[in-house]
Amino acid sequence: MNHFKRAWLSVIRRKGKSLILLVLIFVLGNVIAGAFSIQQASKNVEKTIKYQLGSIATITLDNDAIMKEMETNPDFDFSIKGLSVKDIETIGATDSVKYYDYSIMATLQSDSIKNVESNNPGVLRQSPTEGTQRAMFELRGINNPNVTLITEGKMSLTNGRVFNADEVKAGKLVVMASEPFMKENNLSVGDMLTLSNIITGSSENGEMTDVVKRDVTFEIIGTFTSETLKEEKKENDMSTQFFQGQYDNLLLTPNKVAYEEAAYALEGFQKQYPEMFENQTLTTEEYIMQYVSPVFALNDPKDVESFRAAVDPTLPKFYKVNTSSDAYDSIAGPVKTMDSMAQITLIVAVSATILILSLVIVLFLRDRKHELGVYLSLGDRRGRVVGQIVMEVMMVAVVGLTLSLVTGNYLAKGLSSNLMKPSDDPMFGMPMYNEFASDLNEGDVLEAYKVQLTPEYVGLFYLIGLSVTAASTIVPTVYITRLNPKKIMM
Repeated sequence: MNHFKRAWLSVIRRKGKSLILLVLIFVLGNVIAGAFSIQQASKNVEKTIKYQLGSIATITLDNDAIMKEMETNPDFDFSIKGLSVKDIETIGATDSVKYYDYSIMATLQSDSIKNVESNNPGVLRQSPTEGTQRAMFELRGINNPNVTLITEGKMSLTNGRVFNADEVKAGKLVVMASEPFMKENNLSVGDMLTLSNIITGSSENGEMTDVVKRDVTFEIIGTFTSETLKEEKKENDMSTQFFQGQYDNLLLTPNKVAYEEAAYALEGFQKQYPEMFENQTLTTEEYIMQYVSPVFALNDPKDVESFRAAVDPTLPKFYKVNTSSDAYDSIAGPVKTMDSMAQITLIVAVSATILILSLVIVLFLRDRKHELGVYLSLGDRRGRVVGQIVMEVMMVAVVGLTLSLVTGNYLAKGLSSNLMKPSDDPMFGMPMYNEFASDLNEGDVLEAYKVQLTPEYVGLFYLIGLSVTAASTIVPTVYITRLNPKKIMM
């Protein structure tokens, strides 16, 4: 008789035992299906959210490493040598980088040009010098003519134009300013803007005076507005208010211009306050570049981790790679908790299934010892007898797994809806104050979390379920191969 037909008849004739095996597989299959559904949903939401977070990488000082070094080394030297322009260009030339940018900072002042005031107490402001109405402005250099903040959607060009390559390369005295700044000072694109690079110090009579000063005149070529977050989230989002306020008084210019002003200010400081630079071992360029955080836009979010792995070992001490996807850890607390629980449950469920099914199948086979002895006495090979038992178990397993596939998915949905709750901590999941950070938050992660049946999930579940069932037949197989037909038939 055909072994498949014999296996089928054995299943339908032993209805009681087949039903017991079916219930066991169904119950255990529900646990496996539920845990696997949650695990798949967690992986899918991680992939989705990390893609939405973008593919921006920055290189910054590793404050944690510096703090540890300070604890172990009381004589820690804060003269940390950072990345040079050549280092940044070398990293920017790698295949995974679409474009890169870095910004050299300088501060300019004016007695006539006004700051844009902000009502947000979280916005950092440099107050006018005591006894004057002097305002201070952040001059930020750019290397990317198209302006990375505009390219990445954090700002939008409202009037005029961005820089061209020649202006950036030659260090032309051109500048872009915010719309609020332009309105506050009644300026238009094409106007000339004169600001001062000033170092103040104490005079002989103790009064503050300008020790070093020079004027810099720019042509305004364009204006921008901040587009940090979605409109519906702006009013109550602290990071939006913070960056909006900083952008209001931000002036963009080529890096060469910013470097010249930063070097001029540093030289003035060194002359006025020489005691502050007594132990300084860095050159002017190294000192200025120490706090520069280059930005690298990668070709694909999938390149983020490979970029980090390739670049991290080449960085100077106390520097590290930060990526936009790092924010996932701070906003995906509930998902990570569920994923951790699902992994543990899946391991326990698979182990329990193999153990329980193995014992049950062995017990069932003991009752069929005489039948198996007959097969072997009639010349049936042990391999074929083993194959028949495996087919019987697999027939029941396919039905049980199919039923548990649907019910386990519903079980995972119900469990997820009860456990996937937003954190009660108001600080949990808050985005970091990073101008290239996404506006995604914990709520967006929870919204993206969906437990659903997909072809990939169904295929993997059947693969796991049938593999576990097959593994459960190993012990029964050993039992069959040790049977002695002569002793059974005596």
